[in-house]
Amino acid sequence: MALPEFCCDKKYAQSISRSVENLLSMSLLSFTLLAMLTVTTGTMFLMWMGEQITKRGIGNGISLLIFAGIVARLPDALWELGGRVRNGDLNLVFVVVVFIMFIAVVTLVIFEQQGQRKITVNYAKRVVGRKMYGAQNTYIPFKINPSGVIPVIFASSILTFPLQIASTIGGNVAWLAAVSRVLTPRGVLYNVLYVILIIFFAYFYTQVTLNPIEIAKNIRENGGSIPGIRTEKIEEYLTKILNRIVLPGSLYLALIAVIPTFIQWAFKFPSSISYLMGGTSLLILVGVDLDTMSQIEAHLKMHHHEGLTKRGRLRGRNL
Repeated sequence: MALPEFCCDKKYAQSISRSVENLLSMSLLSFTLLAMLTVTTGTMFLMWMGEQITKRGIGNGISLLIFAGIVARLPDALWELGGRVRNGDLNLVFVVVVFIMFIAVVTLVIFEQQGQRKITVNYAKRVVGRKMYGAQNTYIPFKINPSGVIPVIFASSILTFPLQIASTIGGNVAWLAAVSRVLTPRGVLYNVLYVILIIFFAYFYTQVTLNPIEIAKNIRENGGSIPGIRTEKIEEYLTKILNRIVLPGSLYLALIAVIPTFIQWAFKFPSSISYLMGGTSLLILVGVDLDTMSQIEAHLKMHHHEGLTKRGRLRGRNL
């Protein structure tokens, strides 16, 4: 009689095990669906909130939400930094040096974001309908960094994708494990590829968004000309100017992008504070701040107020 009871107990245990596995799989599936629904709903709500800020406020609603999310991490990062200084893990002199570097980098970012190369364009007199429009002198503003933070985002995404795959299944495949070890964010190869991809995407994005052929076509169709440049040479001239501008702009982006890695490697700073002193976080903070100030300035001047500052000029990208 003992053997049948044992067999029955074994079958009963197997059925319980299968039931538990089914319950776990169903709970995991329900949790995944709930998480997807929650994230999607939250994203749609934030997009709606950003549109409402843009419509009823001063613009840049989505950018302001991203700005607020980055700034919200500052207190925790500073608290962690202060804790490491109190514990003796970080030297106070190094902290002061890094903050002086941070002020210098912010100044460089502001100078670069506001820098422009103005291409003078003269328009001859022309008749439209029954009206004659007189000659006008204007300019085409080419920013030093026309692509913004897009090259940094593209470069980091391309490098993160194979690194994520290698780190996930690299334990079972030898060469993927080697790739995961080599492509560490603090490694030399990773940062070299990072810089190369940033420069490539800076040129690529600039050529897509600022097409010299289309700009020259619009200038000719409206009867315009660039002083000292023949009409058929406008495309060549604009391409030459853009190539000269994009190179320092892309090098600047690469420098800002590798600053967090340098701070972690040289001064042993925590990643929570080092990533706020460079990379996309710093570019977004400074860019959104400048755009918001310029839009407030334009809004106040449109209503005949003096504005935020009595001296200086704030040029927004969206004006």
